[in-house]
Amino acid sequence: MVSGNFGLIFRKMMRNYKARYIPVLFGAMFVAAMFVATACKKRFPNVETIEVAATDTSDIIAIDDSLVVPVDYIHVFPLDKLSTESRKRKFIDIMLPSILVTRFQLVQLRDRVLDIERLDSLERSHDQMQLIDTLLVKYKSQDIEELSEKLIPHPPSIALAQAALECAWGTSRFFYEANNPFGIWSFFGDEPRISSLQPRDGSQVYLRKYSSLKESVENYYFVISTGPYKEFREKRLSSSDPFELIPYLYNYSEMRSAYVEMVRDIIRQNNLEKYDNYQIEPDYIRD
Repeated sequence: MVSGNFGLIFRKMMRNYKARYIPVLFGAMFVAAMFVATACKKRFPNVETIEVAATDTSDIIAIDDSLVVPVDYIHVFPLDKLSTESRKRKFIDIMLPSILVTRFQLVQLRDRVLDIERLDSLERSHDQMQLIDTLLVKYKSQDIEELSEKLIPHPPSIALAQAALECAWGTSRFFYEANNPFGIWSFFGDEPRISSLQPRDGSQVYLRKYSSLKESVENYYFVISTGPYKEFREKRLSSSDPFELIPYLYNYSEMRSAYVEMVRDIIRQNNLEKYDNYQIEPDYIRD
């Protein structure tokens, strides 16, 4: 409709060609160009999360189908009092939303990076250049291509299995006292952390403390993207099969190959692959 009206105005002006129409003509062309540019500008959606402090099982929102409400649990309780079946079910209910939200955000961020990459250097805005520079430093990348590769998220089944293994399905003290299901260590005294009950090689060990489970999941994906998992990231470019990917996570634990086998067993025995097809409930996604 807009383009049709603009064409009609243009033809009328050309039939009645006078100098006084020239400013109007260019003004109309500018308005039309701005309209097209605005209409074609890509929007990147985000997720509206719900914060929940869970003190018992009634506070945990059950996942009943493949569309998941994006709950961010800012407090959790130890799941050791539950039966094995119930403990695993509630642990997945707690962890999966934050995993899906984090993956969604990484995909959107990668799309933004790729959109900027397609622009000529002179077409990139100051904000776009600043975003790329910040991300290159944060993700320890030499160029946009390497950065975009590091922003590819791996399947939820792997994240669920690693979390389950590291925090014993939500019974570890680090899970409920520090929102740290992945057992991520802390090496800096100025960051929130808690100490391990036992020293390691005569030295005190600290683990990161997070404000919510979503924050811990975000940090976990960041660690995988920047840590000593280059082979894993390379394989991730050609496969999303968790069983093809997990052998390349042998550096995550000192147990090496035994750790890989345990992660594999957890995925298989608990049918975690099905969650690789789960998505955020669309009602919570905002443009």
